[in-house]
Amino acid sequence: MTEKATELARVREEIDRVDTAMRRLFAERMELAEQVVRIKASTNDDIYKPDREQVILGKRTEGMEPALADAYRLFLKRLMTLSREYQYRRLPELTELPSSGPGDGHEKDMISPAKPENPPVRTDSDASKCLSEAEGKGGNRCLAIRFACPDSPGALADVLTIIGDYGAQIRELRVKETSDGTEASDHQVFVSAELILPREKRDADALLLQLSKEICRL
Repeated sequence: MTEKATELARVREEIDRVDTAMRRLFAERMELAEQVVRIKASTNDDIYKPDREQVILGKRTEGMEPALADAYRLFLKRLMTLSREYQYRRLPELTELPSSGPGDGHEKDMISPAKPENPPVRTDSDASKCLSEAEGKGGNRCLAIRFACPDSPGALADVLTIIGDYGAQIRELRVKETSDGTEASDHQVFVSAELILPREKRDADALLLQLSKEICRL
């Protein structure tokens, strides 16, 4: 081996060592997420707390070199998303709520039977978000979503990432500046999408729960 090849092999061994340590720490962190969701299930506390997440991201990246801080911020955001998804999967199992209709009653106003070809819009109190569920072709469960999304970098991508993590398919996605004659503000756009929910009921129910809890807080 050349000197450069030898050096590269050594560096790769160090990366493998770090990756192994990160795997152990990730498992430890998810064990802590399990403790968190058990406590929150018993106290009916929210899983998603965006203000707290922003504070944590600021503290964890404070003092880092800017380019590295940006990358580490994205890493932490991804880790937080995975932690929340794990908790939403566990929450129905830790409560007396039926997994096919999770929530505190507020979600029932947001989820309603609908034909996937032309789902009616049901909104929450600020009249900007909606989830409508229905049976699709071949027994697939379909979901129509409409919500106001911040017109800021990564905001819509965060929602789409969550949808993809559960294995849902996006059949149609539309982003526009007006909805039913209402114009979006300077800092938001209207998003509507039609999804095919994952066949695994646990994943589909967890996705419904997470979307119903989080898109109303964007």
